[in-house]
Amino acid sequence: MSSAAVAAPTFPDSLDMADAVSKVDLHIHSKFSDNPGAWLLRQVGAPECFTEPLEVYRACRERSMDFVTISDHNTISGALEIAHLPGTFLSAEMTVTFPEDGCEIHCLVHGVSEEQFRHLDRLRKDLYEFSDYLWAEDIAHTVAHPLFSVNGRLDVAHVEKLLLLFPRFEAINGTRKAQACDLFRLVCAGLDAEALERLAHRHSLEPKGDHPWLKHFTGGSDDHSGLYSASAWTEVPKAAGAHELIRHLKAGAHRPAGKAGSSFQLGRNFTHLARRFSDTKSTAAHGSDLAVALFDQVLGHGGGSAANRELLFAARCFLGSGRGTGDLDSALGRYRGSEPSADGPDKAPPAGLEEERCFRRAADLAHRLGV
Repeated sequence: MSSAAVAAPTFPDSLDMADAVSKVDLHIHSKFSDNPGAWLLRQVGAPECFTEPLEVYRACRERSMDFVTISDHNTISGALEIAHLPGTFLSAEMTVTFPEDGCEIHCLVHGVSEEQFRHLDRLRKDLYEFSDYLWAEDIAHTVAHPLFSVNGRLDVAHVEKLLLLFPRFEAINGTRKAQACDLFRLVCAGLDAEALERLAHRHSLEPKGDHPWLKHFTGGSDDHSGLYSASAWTEVPKAAGAHELIRHLKAGAHRPAGKAGSSFQLGRNFTHLARRFSDTKSTAAHGSDLAVALFDQVLGHGGGSAANRELLFAARCFLGSGRGTGDLDSALGRYRGSEPSADGPDKAPPAGLEEERCFRRAADLAHRLGV
C-alpha cells in the first residue's frame, strides 16, 4: 500500500495552548535509578539520582505538568511511591538488549501494570520478545534518545531495526543536545511504505503496526538531579485522567515540547549529583588516592564547602581512571569549547549561568592540581 493512501494521525496546531492540552514529563528519574550507567558515577560508587519520588511529583506539578510519572531504570519503585497521588501512572526506562550482539537501547514504557512490568523485566534481554509483548499487551512505549549508544554498540543496522519494531521515539531530551534527535526526526520524515518494505527484507523482520512508516515523537527532561524537572515534556489533547492520556499516546495524538539540553546542563547535573553524593560519604571513605590527597592539601581537611566537594568528585573520577591531570584539563577544555555562544566559539556563555559557574569550578580544580 502506498504511504500516500493513508493520512498520518495529526495533532491540531491550532489548539489553544493554554486550555486545550495536558502536559507530562515522560522521562524523569528518582532515587530508585540507583544502578548508574555513567562511567563517572560507577568509579566512585555513586547512585544515578538522589531525588525523592515526592520531590519529583512536587517539582513537576509546580512546573505546570498536569500528569506525573517516574521512569526509573528497570524499576517501577519510584512510580509506585507516588501512585496514590492524583494524575500519576506507572512507567519505567528499560534497558533492552539485541540478543544477537548485546547492543543495548533504552525503552520507556508508559502506563504499565505491576504484572506487565514483571513480564517486561524478564524479557528485556531479548529486544524482539520484548517488542512482541509490548504490542500484544497494547502498552504505550517510546525509544529514548534513539541515536545515543548506551553501551557503545549501536550502529545503522540497529537503528533500522528500531524503525521496524517501534512506533514512537523521543524527539526532545532535556539533558542532551538537540542535534541527534533532530537528525533522527529528519530520517523518520523520509520514511514511506516502500522504505519500510526494503528494511523489512534487509533484516528479515515484519514491521510492527498498521502504518509502520508513521512515527510519533515525545519529549522528556531525562532529569536525574531535580534541577531540570519538566524542562521538556509531552503534550496531548486535554485529558480527563491518566487513562485518557495513555490512549492519546497510543493513538499518536501527542507532540514533544520544551527544550533540549546542553553540555553545560549535563555538567551541572553531574556536579549536583556529586554534591549530593559527598553529603552522604565522608572524604576519608574515598581512600587515599591522589585526588583526595591533593584536595586535602589545597582546600584543607574536612571536605570544605559543597562546591569544593564537587570538585573533589570531578578530580577523583578522572584521576582514578589513570588518565592524569593533563587529560582532565583537556577534557574540560573540549567540554567548554564544544558549547558555542553568540559571541563565537572562544567566548564563554553569558555570565551568571549556574552551568558556567560549575564549569569554572571544575576548570579551577584542574589548575589547582598543577596542570
